[in-house]
Order: sequence, then C-alpha cells, then structure tokens
Amino acid sequence: MKNYFFLLSFAAAAALFAAEVKKPDWATNTYGMEGLSPDFVEPGYGLKPLQLFGRVIMQDGKRTELSSKTLLPVQAVVKSKNVFASAPELIIDGAALEYGKAKIAKKGKNSITGTVSAKAKDFALKADLTVDFDGTMVYDLTLTPEKAAKISRLSLKFPLNLPDDKLVYACAELPNRLVSGLDAERKRHFLNLKDGRVFKPGNCTIFWAGNTNYGWSILSPGVHNWHVKEGDEYIFDSKTGVLTVNIINYKTVLEKPVTYRFFFNVTPVRRMPSDWRAWRYGTRYNNFNPTDNSHLIYWQFWRANRTECHNNLWHWQPEMVRKIAEFDKKAGRKILHYTNPIMYSHTIETEYKGKKLLLIDPYLRELANKHKVLPQSTYLNQVPVLPKDATVFTSAAERNKAQNDELLKGKVATEFVAQVPEIRNHHIAQIKAMIDLGCDGLYVDCCGPTIDFRPGPQGGMPDDRGKLRPYYYITEFREMFKRIRALVRNNNPEAFMMGHCGGAPVMSLFDSRLIGENEFYWYKEPDVRDISQDGKYYYAYIWGDIDNLKVNFARQWGVPTVLLPELRARDGKVFKEATIGTRTMLSYTIQFDYSYWPLWCDTREIIKFDAIRQKFGMKDTTDYIIDFVPYWENKLFKSSDENVKVGYYEHIQQFDPDIGGKIPRWKRYLLLISNVQFSEGKFTVELPEKIIDSKLKVIDRQSGKAVEVKDGKITLDIAPYDFAVIEVTGNDND
Repeated sequence: MKNYFFLLSFAAAAALFAAEVKKPDWATNTYGMEGLSPDFVEPGYGLKPLQLFGRVIMQDGKRTELSSKTLLPVQAVVKSKNVFASAPELIIDGAALEYGKAKIAKKGKNSITGTVSAKAKDFALKADLTVDFDGTMVYDLTLTPEKAAKISRLSLKFPLNLPDDKLVYACAELPNRLVSGLDAERKRHFLNLKDGRVFKPGNCTIFWAGNTNYGWSILSPGVHNWHVKEGDEYIFDSKTGVLTVNIINYKTVLEKPVTYRFFFNVTPVRRMPSDWRAWRYGTRYNNFNPTDNSHLIYWQFWRANRTECHNNLWHWQPEMVRKIAEFDKKAGRKILHYTNPIMYSHTIETEYKGKKLLLIDPYLRELANKHKVLPQSTYLNQVPVLPKDATVFTSAAERNKAQNDELLKGKVATEFVAQVPEIRNHHIAQIKAMIDLGCDGLYVDCCGPTIDFRPGPQGGMPDDRGKLRPYYYITEFREMFKRIRALVRNNNPEAFMMGHCGGAPVMSLFDSRLIGENEFYWYKEPDVRDISQDGKYYYAYIWGDIDNLKVNFARQWGVPTVLLPELRARDGKVFKEATIGTRTMLSYTIQFDYSYWPLWCDTREIIKFDAIRQKFGMKDTTDYIIDFVPYWENKLFKSSDENVKVGYYEHIQQFDPDIGGKIPRWKRYLLLISNVQFSEGKFTVELPEKIIDSKLKVIDRQSGKAVEVKDGKITLDIAPYDFAVIEVTGNDND
C-alpha cells in the first residue's frame, strides 16, 4: 500500500482537508509514456510502421502524398481509389502566397514531421504537420501579422471523390452546457445525402464525409480565434462532394499570432483484423458462467459500490476478479474491463451495521472539484458534505476489511472533469490496476473528446459576437489513448481495445467501435419515439431509410462495428414487444455486417441469428475465405421488390494452381433478406442461373426447412420489418 492509503477518524480527515493534501503516486505515473515517443511501433496485430518516400507516406496499403506547399494531402489512395477528386486547397483572400521549401522527414522509427512557411503582404504563414503512428495527421496552421493585418478569408477546401453515396457523420458543437438525451442527439448527424443539398451543421467536433469504401475525417479542438459567421464553419455540398472549412470569412484584423489545429484522417483507419466476424461479444458479471462469447465486457461488479462508481482503483474483492479473469483467459476469451475517461468518482458514503463509512480519495476530490466542467454540483448521488459521524477510509482495501461480506450501496460523488494531466494519469493508473488483476483489455465508454466551457485558452472563449464557444480535449484525449494503447499492447500484444464511437483520430487507437445505446426512448424526438409506445417496429420509426445506416458500415472505418441495442421505453425498461422490436432492428442491421453486444432487447433473437452465421462459418479456412456483399453491391440475387434488400455472405474457394488437382466448383451463400417496409406479402428472389442444377440446395436456416426453387426463383413471405436467412449451396456450372 502506498503511504496515502490509511484509515482516518473524521477529525483526522478534517485535518487532512485543512492542510495540503499529499500528491499520490497515481498523479505522477509514467505508464505507457513510450506511446508518445516517435519511436513507438505497435506490437501484435496492430498498425505497421509509417514509411516515407519523398512526400509520399505509406502505411498498410494506404498512400498519402503531401503538397510541397501547404503540406495538405494532394492524394490519399485507399485500395486503388483516391479519396480526393482533386487536390485540397488552402485559400487565403484568394491571393497567391510565396511559399518556401517544405521540409518533410521521418522522425524516429514511426513518426513523420513536416514544416513549410509562406509570405503574404502583411503576415507570415507557417504550416506544421506531425503524422503519428496511427496515421493521424496533426496539422497546425499559424498566421503571424507583421502589424495589424487585414484578412477576409482563410479556408480549407477538400474536393472529395464520391461518385455514389455521399455519407456524413458529424457531431455539431454543443450549447454552453453539457447535455444528454434528446439535446445531445439533436447534435449528432448520420446522413445519406441523396438530395444533393448543402449541409451546414456549423462547427463540429467531429466531421466525416465519404462513401461505403473510404472517407475523410477532420476534427478541431474548437473555434477559438476563428472569425466566421456562425453556421458557416463546416459546409458540405453533397452535389459537388466539396467540403469547405471556413476559419475566417469576413473582414478581420489580426494583431497577434494565431494557430489553428486540425486532425486529419483517411478512413479506413486500419486493416480489418482477421476472423473478426467470428468474434462474439457479451457481458461478464460476478460469476464463472461458461459462455460462447469470445469478447467479454467486465461490467462494474469489481468496483467498491453497488451503485455506479467510476473509479477502477477501488476494487471490491480483487482476488475474486483475478480468479474470474483467469477462468476466462484459460478458455481463450478476451477481457474488456469497463472504463470511462470523462467521469471520476472520488467519494462513496455507505452504511454498514448502523455505522456510516466514507471511502474517499482526498487528492482526487480536490482535483475534481477544481477542474470539473459541469456548472452544477456533483454528479450522480452527490456527497458534497462529509458526514461528521463517519469512519473514513482512503483505501478500498481497508474499507473492504471493515465490511467484506457484502457489497454496499450508497451515495457516490462523481465529476465530469477537464482533461488536465493528473486526471489523465488517474485514468491510466486505473487501467494499470486492472491489468495487474489480469484484465488486460478494455472497453472505453465516452471516448468522444471532453468538452470544456471554463474560461481560458483550454476552455470557453467568446467569439466576435460574444458567444461562449467551447474547447474540446482532442489533443489531450489522443495523448492519453496513445499511452493507454502502448500500456495495454506492450503488456499483451493480443489484448483488445473497444471504443464507444468517437471520431477517427481517436477511433484509430481502438480495435473495434461500439455504436448504438443512444436509441433509448428519451434520446429521440417525441413525434418519432411515441409512434411505437409498445416497442413494435420501434427502430423502423427511429432509423427510417435503411440507406442512412451506410454511415456505420465497417469497411469504410477499418474497425469492426458493434451494436448495443437500446429497445427501452420511457420507464427505462425493455419494451414489452421486444421480440418484434428486436427483429425490426435486425432486419436493418444484418445488411451491414454488424456484430452485437446483446443488451436491452430480446437477446434470444440476436443469439439465434448469430448462431446461424457462426454455423455457416465466419472464419477463413484452408478451403475458403469468407466475404460479405452488401445489398447495394449485390448483382447475383435479385429481389422482385426494391424494399426487400438482399445481402449475402459467400464462401470463396481457395485453390492453389501450383499444387494441381481438381478445381472445386461448389458455391455456398448465406442470403440475408430484409423486408424493410410495412407492406407484407410474397416476394421472389432470383438465383444465379449458373448454380441451378440437380445438386442445388436451398435451406431456410431459421426454420431448418427446404425452400422450393421454381423457375430459378425462391418465393418468401416476410412480415413487415422482418427477415429471412437462406443458405444456398450448389455447383458453379461455368
């Protein structure tokens, strides 16, 4: 035990708070610092090291060529496709700048830096670029006026190569307060812009535009020192595919140097890992139950309180956690312990056998109160005043000795805290503590950048009209997650990290991304959520056009997409008609190759569907590799109704001509057929002519019954917003 862990009487606790609280070891830890080094190379199945050839950066098949003037990408090639229709531009007053020679060089084993300067009439411009080991480009643009300099335009222009879908994922700037539920959901945009409109969300913490193969992501810490008409910050013209970021768009006088930081990513951010379709996600509670799940989220059962507590340094029965972790590791499962980087619990008040117990980290309490970003008081159950008659502990281990026979429920004081260095250190220390217990992977909740409105350069600052604009801790989040990834992967190169959404510059540091959870009743507009008060077809009203879900197709992100359903009513409980509601959700999502964390729905339906997939075979073998063809690329299996979508998995045969032998001719498909409309009736799906012969087998995998083929077609009767899963096996008669 460290010397700041001890048992106190209340008088001693009061004296402790009256004096300066001693800084604990967690506040200054250096775990994972190697992740910040330009020499860091990720172990295991992570990203390959960056390569630099002149102005061309290569990583995992992606090729990015930098401009010799602006250091912006000239080309960004993914799978032989250029993300850009033409070279991006830096526009300043429409005038040409006199650029110097760009300097681009490898720094260390796995980082690239670049710098270039330019001269205008009244100011100098400098661009600095750093490319981190995850491929994220950190771009700093600095304007230095020689004297009071007039400028009327400073913009970044990205002409995107989008011949088909124009997809947008954007999180718009929040108002001058932290929000949740409906207020937060109104700021999130998942769009398939089919109408050619101009999309103007204003300032965004996260903005991504692309199609189902690739995209371009841009993040900014905020609009400090921007001089732009509110609402003109980000403009995406879906007809032309041009994304414009306006930093200055009216006459402005600059009197001192200003720097604008951006984070750029070409998506996919990574190579999709092998056999990811065979991964199955579940939850581990306080038990040794066997499970078929390969990835287990360790929920909060190990924490020192039955109510929600966000402090993984406070364990209840740590040896029990260690034994459960050993049990799961022996079975080959990945452990993902839960962690949340924006919430910090510093005080717990409980009662035990008539006595009040207080568990407290005095340094964290002081730090959290000093740096909390919520304008209101303590979050959760609130313990703003310490009870005078309490027995005080500053160590969970000591409190557990006093009452180790049951897990108590009590009040918890938790703050939303700004990402100052010591707070990040506390979070990293929490992860190290769980690693020491055998929980070497993690699931990170709320990995979108923290927002701060406190006055200051890393907080709220007024714009030209006096409106307070927030700061987003993107730089700080990246620093923390780079350290965490180094800590986790250096400990175990095969350990797994899953992040709950977040933009590409953060997502690139995770192995899969979680979406969903925000489909909860209270997160939706009343005119949508109240249409389905019993839960029937809930997701049909929430999601609408199935093409909107293309935004979350895994291929264009480069990390598997995991959905957490939220089929919950206004009372917070799962809808009574959860089966129909769950199948509605599946009718949409089976078309996008999702994985699932089955909670808050009829989980039996997800388990049954996934069992069919796994029995079909979701792992590559020596005989075949598995491929997924989405409904918009399906040319083989034609539906008679445009609202009946057909995607499929295919076993593609592997054959080595050097070995010889008979070339196998079998074909095997798993058809996913979704009726995404309220009409019911019979629909036909046409089979490829070349596989129709006497050996053709067509099986309904939900019922196990054979399906008749007549005139080269199968006929199905699918209920509204329901689906069929049909296995087709035959010979290739070409």
